[in-house]
Amino acid sequence: MALSPITGLFATILAVLVSVQIVGSSPVLVAQVTASGSDQEYVVKLNVGSPLRSELFRLDISDDFVYLQCANLTAVESITFNTTDGKSIQPELTVQGVNFTCIGSADQDGAEGILGLSQGNHSLPAQLATKSEIARKFAYCLTGGSSPGPIFFGSGVDYVFQPGKNLSASLSFTPLKKQLNDYAVTLEDIVVDSAALNLKNHTVRLSSVQLYTKLTTPIYLSLRSAFRSKAASRNFTRVASVSPFDTCYNSSSISVTILGYAVPEVDLKLGGNVTWPLFGSSSVVSVSDSVICLAFLDAGPIEESVLGTYQQQDHLIQYDLEGGKFGFTGPLNGLRTACSDFKF
Repeated sequence: MALSPITGLFATILAVLVSVQIVGSSPVLVAQVTASGSDQEYVVKLNVGSPLRSELFRLDISDDFVYLQCANLTAVESITFNTTDGKSIQPELTVQGVNFTCIGSADQDGAEGILGLSQGNHSLPAQLATKSEIARKFAYCLTGGSSPGPIFFGSGVDYVFQPGKNLSASLSFTPLKKQLNDYAVTLEDIVVDSAALNLKNHTVRLSSVQLYTKLTTPIYLSLRSAFRSKAASRNFTRVASVSPFDTCYNSSSISVTILGYAVPEVDLKLGGNVTWPLFGSSSVVSVSDSVICLAFLDAGPIEESVLGTYQQQDHLIQYDLEGGKFGFTGPLNGLRTACSDFKF
């Protein structure tokens, strides 16, 4: 049935009002982030330019710029995102005038660019804030397999994963420290089961490109000693080291729970009196059908400690640049959901 002139005019006005509402409410953007390659670096798929072309960007929260291969690049491009209500994807929004930096060669895992998300003025969060008034906040949920998880930009919605799990309500927060343009938090102590290592406050940098968490030698040796002691009290059978790990066990007699292998719990005590609990799904890694190893590495006596992506997998992670805080949930398998359970 044909629309009357009045009906058609009303529809036009309604469409304009909806458009204004989307722009005025500072929408939240969403894209897919997926593990890639043997080192499980993470790549984000974005639609760039006009006509749209799909490009893969390596996720790097420490990089100050958005890079793209020179052959694929016009200096200023648009990026088209899906918006989201926090539960599923919504209509697209195009951000115009994004500044890219040229790089010469492809990433070894097939990425055509690098998505810099640092606290710097040329990173993607900074550009989204200046060009589209998107809040300087982003969050991601990293899977350990081939299924994608979400990466969100902006604020104003709850993160709801299937089957109806509101993960925003499960976030804990610790103050962000600024080290140049990197993200870092204060590690006040580590507790293995009930045994505290009694650390002095220590800065830990957050990473999206390093797989396993590296701790400076004194802290690593203390953690290893406490973990080995608690494992011995449970009669775990030590086996030969498997590079790069030096604390490994026969897993055949270790029970498995919804939170992974039933190994000693490793709690990270962070600034602001919050605890990040790491259970078996995050603290040990299977290196064969019958061997698991403590999934932390020795960074050496001088290098800084870095929190890797393996410990972040299947946790919702949030960086609130405007609020100066870092947010995290506990393991999502304990909440009966997973990073792959966002509805794309």
